[in-house]
Amino acid sequence: MIFLPVICYAEIHYRFKYFFSFLLKNEPEILFDAPHRIEPNSNLPILLFVKDAHLFPIEVISVDLKLENDVQHFYYKFYFNTWVDNQFWDEIITINFSDKLSKLFGWLKITATLYYSCNGKLLTCKIDNYKVSSKKPLNVFRSKYFLPRLLNSKSGDLHTHSNFTNDQVEFGATLKSAAILSKSIGLDFFCATDHSYDLDDEQFNYLKNDHNLFKWKSFLKEVKFINSSSNNFKIIYGEELSCRNSDRNNVHLLLLNQSQLLIGEGDSAEKWFRTNSKHNITDAINLKNKNAIAIAAHPKERAPFLQKILLGRNNWKKKDFAINGLTGFQILNGIINNGFENGKKDWIEELLIGRKVFIYGGTDAHGNFNRYRQLNIPFFSIEESNKQLFGSMRTVIISSPLKVNNLITNLKSGNCVVTTGPLIIISKSSNNKLNIKINSNPEFGKIDNIKLFLGNIGSKKELLYFQQTFKLNKFNFDKTKINLPNSGKYYIRGELNTTSGIGLLSENICLTNPIWFNY
Repeated sequence: MIFLPVICYAEIHYRFKYFFSFLLKNEPEILFDAPHRIEPNSNLPILLFVKDAHLFPIEVISVDLKLENDVQHFYYKFYFNTWVDNQFWDEIITINFSDKLSKLFGWLKITATLYYSCNGKLLTCKIDNYKVSSKKPLNVFRSKYFLPRLLNSKSGDLHTHSNFTNDQVEFGATLKSAAILSKSIGLDFFCATDHSYDLDDEQFNYLKNDHNLFKWKSFLKEVKFINSSSNNFKIIYGEELSCRNSDRNNVHLLLLNQSQLLIGEGDSAEKWFRTNSKHNITDAINLKNKNAIAIAAHPKERAPFLQKILLGRNNWKKKDFAINGLTGFQILNGIINNGFENGKKDWIEELLIGRKVFIYGGTDAHGNFNRYRQLNIPFFSIEESNKQLFGSMRTVIISSPLKVNNLITNLKSGNCVVTTGPLIIISKSSNNKLNIKINSNPEFGKIDNIKLFLGNIGSKKELLYFQQTFKLNKFNFDKTKINLPNSGKYYIRGELNTTSGIGLLSENICLTNPIWFNY
């Protein structure tokens, strides 16, 4: 396996045979995590996660926490005295915002220190036990404002990974803890899209496949249990399938609501130089379950050079987008970059030739609610960043009630928008007029400008049909009865930009899916 940049909790025990690893420890991976933001009525859940204690058992003794802003600081101590020898073990430590903390809003710093014993030694770790990580405090934004909502909207992260993604370089948080942290962020759902090449592995050996698919069956069972236990939060199960594009390179396809695992391991690096995935995109879409959705995962994210050479990875090609049964493209993948802009450009080109395809947003987070830690130089260094944080970029469904089948139906029909925070929703009235509703707040920024684009089917370029800019601090907008052309086959889609946000991003966006007319 060649170590390449991945956004995840970093696995440190794998190494090349006969090679030295500076990161290797005879301890389990230990880390703290926390949501990057929390709703005003939410407590603060802090995740303590231990991986591979079945190989390196430890006693979790106690945790010291320091919570501070620029003016105040508070100290807490939690006792566990718990023996841990599980492959995955986690605990949620909760800070209640009551009494003296009730008015504590804005950016908060969390310093967490674990006291534990391993191999007969008393040890401590601050934030994590990776050798070369920064140990910097976790930064949490406690907002005075709820996530923007409109028309019974449901907000979720469409592309995430759990601890069922577990291999040579990465792993994610448990589904149970991810659900708790997601709710504190303000999410109503997330899609657990673990790698196809991990879901068919043996439970304790990621280099061997299990023909009985114990991991996959356990994954489905756990998702169903969490969903049956909660009325106000749902998980949509699925997989991120490795399959071949039209150039026979490996790309990733999200299959949501997929109850039967499709095998795809061409870029798993489980076997050297065997990069040919079992299915091409067409085969995969034809084999998916009837009620599943097929979405191109981050279709224009450029694969690094070594991934192209050693894993056979590349991005989606123009001819791949024309495959029947492809619902749309996940163009928003936790960061606004060239991959997003190029994915948006390709989507618009597909719309103009008459294809009814949709866009979706997610983060591709492997845990990393507060920061991601990625293996940088193989076996020697770890890079950290606050990009691609779980739930930071979302798909918002315009729908009610909160049921998995209802969420799937609306995703399949494109009744959703993609956003980094604010919301713009466009709707058609009975007299062929267009309505616009916008919701933002100081966390995500004031409305900067609104644009509506009209695409005549068969044309080469969209027209800017409506635009409005704002100079004042305006966070909500409602405009009704915008006149529309009476003839021609066309669509309308909307874009919103906000500025001066005080949360994770100072500038935010929201894009709607199209509404079609006479077509």
